[in-house]
Amino acid sequence: MWWIMNKKTLLLILGLFLYGNTAFAQSPIPTNLVVEGFGGRITDIMVCTATGSLLVGLTDFKSNTYLQVHYIPLVSRLNQNFMLVPGNSILGTYTPAPKPCLIGFCPFCKPYGAPRGIITSWPLSGVGTSLLPIK
Repeated sequence: MWWIMNKKTLLLILGLFLYGNTAFAQSPIPTNLVVEGFGGRITDIMVCTATGSLLVGLTDFKSNTYLQVHYIPLVSRLNQNFMLVPGNSILGTYTPAPKPCLIGFCPFCKPYGAPRGIITSWPLSGVGTSLLPIK
């Protein structure tokens, strides 16, 4: 009976891996993997319904500007506290690749925002968040 459970687990892992690879293949990540750091306070989050990702808007402390980055489930790495909510602090790295955030249902979807890149995946650092919003 244990081998049936192992086959189901293996199929689940394989399915998640293939889904992650298709999402990764759709994102235009350059082959040279230029990585930039960022950190700041999350100001807004938009669900990109057509692309299956989140557009995270934050006030970047490094450049003192508003910055938007993509969090793509099963592609981007989310560490420490796992709280992508407005008000929380965020620190991490992204790969410059301006993938559009598409809202709506394709073929009637529309681009939203101006993302600068995609939050990095393993083995790079990804992002970490604070546990509670700082007041």
